[in-house]
Amino acid sequence: MNIAVVGAGASGIYYSLLQKERHPEDSITIFEKEQKPGRKILATGNGHCNLLNASIKPEDFNDPSFVKYALDKYPYQYLESVFCKWGIPLLKKDELVYPLSYSAKNYLNQLLRLLDDRDVKLSLGTTITSYKKKKDGYYLNDKGPFDKVVFGTGGASSPKLGSDGEIFNEIADHGYDIEPLVPGLCPFILKEKVKTISGQRHKASVSLVINGKNVYQEEGEVLFKDDGISGIVIFNIESKFAREYKDRNDAKLRVDFFPEYSEEDLLKLIKESAKVSKEYMLGFISLEMINYLLPKSGKQSPEYWAHALKNIVFTIKDVYDFASSQVTVGGIHLKNLTSCLESKTEKGVYFIGESLNIDGICGGFNLSWALLSALLASE
Repeated sequence: MNIAVVGAGASGIYYSLLQKERHPEDSITIFEKEQKPGRKILATGNGHCNLLNASIKPEDFNDPSFVKYALDKYPYQYLESVFCKWGIPLLKKDELVYPLSYSAKNYLNQLLRLLDDRDVKLSLGTTITSYKKKKDGYYLNDKGPFDKVVFGTGGASSPKLGSDGEIFNEIADHGYDIEPLVPGLCPFILKEKVKTISGQRHKASVSLVINGKNVYQEEGEVLFKDDGISGIVIFNIESKFAREYKDRNDAKLRVDFFPEYSEEDLLKLIKESAKVSKEYMLGFISLEMINYLLPKSGKQSPEYWAHALKNIVFTIKDVYDFASSQVTVGGIHLKNLTSCLESKTEKGVYFIGESLNIDGICGGFNLSWALLSALLASE
């Protein structure tokens, strides 16, 4: 069988290796628009490549029912065994799983060597803009014929690394239903002027409040930017916001800097500090944050600070663009595909990875999905 894989990202590389294991006689060519393959892999896990999550569960994704189906077939232990078969030892840091080398560059080089060992061809600097079915098979631009086409093109996130979403226009012309692509796992732009606290970090509990209702809450470190707020906890909240809430007219973030304390207990701590120092709040937050949170009246008290630090409210203006997002929310609807991710209308056409309307939170879940989808498509 002659197979074309569009996209040399994680899902495309994984699929090619898995397909060659199951059918070594197949001829596989990966078409990649960039001059270097796997550029997005190099950016994952701060350059360390967080490739799995040991506590993976369906609820970590926007489509739990389909992910449950995939995980029932290929549970975490199976995913781990795939890397063992490829000769890639793993390193666990709590639930986060990395290559033992702790290097995304080393990991990518190892994958590329595996492709070479299995005679998978790489066609770099090749942009696929169209595909069509003829009597003898599928043609990508003028290249073909191919018996099978696998789209692992990613979404539209991180366009400088190769994912720009352009191929979705061609895919839509073939009749597929596509959920609109929006940036996921990215910072929020805030209506409030926060430039004076840009660069400030603090652990916090952050709640997403829509029309006065608390709809989601998570704890983690937040980082303030010139015009917004960032951090893993913010990325996860943003993806949920992008998936589920179309009405953004009254969307806020309520930030609690000290979730481990009740307001009453925090007040006691502040009062104790106030007994021995006029600058008692420096024991709790930075000077920049103190100045930002000072009331316009200038009047402040331990009671004011205890309440303020547990109820900081920011108004969401917008989300950052695709250039700042780690994953794309949206993509090809699974209703167009079989359980092994083959098109229901175009036999031999498959979609994997981020091209599908499935995305997960931070922590190795999206690279886990890249492997899961590759496993399903290579069955």
